[in-house]
Amino acid sequence: MDTLPVVSETGADLTIEQRIELILDLTRRLELLDDLLRTARAKRCATDTEVSLADVDQAELDAMFVL
Repeated sequence: MDTLPVVSETGADLTIEQRIELILDLTRRLELLDDLLRTARAKRCATDTEVSLADVDQAELDAMFVL
């Protein structure tokens, strides 16, 4: 990932083009972070589902041996 250019606190010395590019770059980074967060949530959900299914399978096996 590219690094952001060093910017003064006010950004007063930036041209309009530089400000626009900086805003676009920050927006792209936010979109990437959002994608990463969605992926992490989906993986966690899939893992939770797998664990739940494993618990159900084990409960069914336990029930079969009790009979």
